[in-house]
Amino acid sequence: MKPPMFFAGPPGGLWGGSPGGRMAAPGLASVGITLGMAKGFLGGDARLSSDALLSEPLAGVSTDSRTIAQGELFVALEGPNFDGNLYAGKALSKGAMAALVSRERRARLLAEGVPEERLIFVGDTLGALGALARGVRLVLGAKVAAITGSVAKTTVKELAALILRTWLGDDRVLWTQGNLNNEVGLPLTLLSAQSSHTHAVLELGANDFGEIGRLAGIARPDVALITKVAPAHLMNFKDLEGVARAKGELFRALDRGALAVVNLSDPLIAREAESFRGNVVSFGREADGASYHARAQTTGNGTANGTKNGKAKGPKRGGPESQEVLAPNPIEILGPGLPEGGLKVALPLPGAQGRENALAAAALAMAMGADPISVKAGLEKASPPPGRGRIIRDPSKGVFLLDESYNANPESMRSALGLARSLGLGSLHVILGPMLELGDQTEEEHRRLGLELANIPAETVALVGEHSGIVMEAALSGGLPRERAKRFDDPLEALAFAMGRAKRGDLLLVKGSHSAGLAGIAREFQRNIDAV
Repeated sequence: MKPPMFFAGPPGGLWGGSPGGRMAAPGLASVGITLGMAKGFLGGDARLSSDALLSEPLAGVSTDSRTIAQGELFVALEGPNFDGNLYAGKALSKGAMAALVSRERRARLLAEGVPEERLIFVGDTLGALGALARGVRLVLGAKVAAITGSVAKTTVKELAALILRTWLGDDRVLWTQGNLNNEVGLPLTLLSAQSSHTHAVLELGANDFGEIGRLAGIARPDVALITKVAPAHLMNFKDLEGVARAKGELFRALDRGALAVVNLSDPLIAREAESFRGNVVSFGREADGASYHARAQTTGNGTANGTKNGKAKGPKRGGPESQEVLAPNPIEILGPGLPEGGLKVALPLPGAQGRENALAAAALAMAMGADPISVKAGLEKASPPPGRGRIIRDPSKGVFLLDESYNANPESMRSALGLARSLGLGSLHVILGPMLELGDQTEEEHRRLGLELANIPAETVALVGEHSGIVMEAALSGGLPRERAKRFDDPLEALAFAMGRAKRGDLLLVKGSHSAGLAGIAREFQRNIDAV
């Protein structure tokens, strides 16, 4: 995965997190890491001309000279269009204790008057950032869980962290903010650790082979979970077998004493786990022999609680006036350490995918030592973040919007369409962007999507951006009436088209790859509500 780099220059920010490359927590100041310890984490590759600062405690680590704080270590990252080494002097002048820089920039930095005694030279600053994080992780001694997968890894991470925080308290749990899951975000998360942290839940992401293995080498997880294997990042992985091998690097990186939490209902994940010789806990469908499984709670007449003929009864107010969520999704989780009749949870996340994500998080949390009471209480406090299954209702028009705009691949697209149909609302209107990085399968997967839209059938199909022509052609050839479908360059024009066709009680689904900019649709929908 190509990591975002942070340095002084054009505005930038971590995905979904704090601006720049500095986490908000005080971090290393409480852990007691000195500059000498940090240099030791880097091994023989690191060179420092003076020992004068080695005993000084580090206040933290930053990759952004604009936000560097007194006593922090500045790590100069490099990329195709920038060079963080050029800002080492600025970082030091603003109070950084030292700067970790590329050995190849030594002559230039010294020529510019940057004090050599405050420079640590290494061959690879990105690799050094990871080595620092690995060292801090080992010193901290927290119990670490790592999560990866093609879909739902961020949601499962958030749910698992919520359970652990309910169990232990916020001050004892470190977890990935947003999806800071790459070779910059993961180290910065670990480098924000505090001495109070006894447990950590970390998300690992990748779009090429070897990346999960490297991230696992930094995180050194005690517990590991792969959510699901699905077509994603096929430009590098080529096919599902490749995706499985890449995600399986997490299990292969585990120490013998670690624990793998295995989705037995995904044959590719189950196969990847076969080589692991440590302890295994499983989750998935009961029919697949999973240790932990979940089911919808049922009433005496055999229908799902809170539903009518398997469909949601209707909206229930929750949160701000403009926000509405469907009635809680009542589920039962069964497995080791849980009540014999199942742990009953009023899950605020809708549909089968909400149930599956809650099950995965519960299995992971139980593997980390959480108790059933905390599992139930944590899951019942869950709230979908923007772009990941949040449902908004416009009270004046009576129209619902299901915001799945964060990202899309074929699996998550099918899941979102299934969720939208299961909610039991009125007609379905979809605003869809492309599914990117599918390689040779791009045309086939978009054509399949178009046929599915015709088969539902969707009342409105508003298509935005790249590959929309393929989807449109397939939908029309599958029998979707031409007047229902239209292509747009501007997402907000797509919203206007769908809203013009929607009636009270109808549902708008917004879904597409992040770069399509569909997140602006949910914001505009909310602005229109607030303006009333």
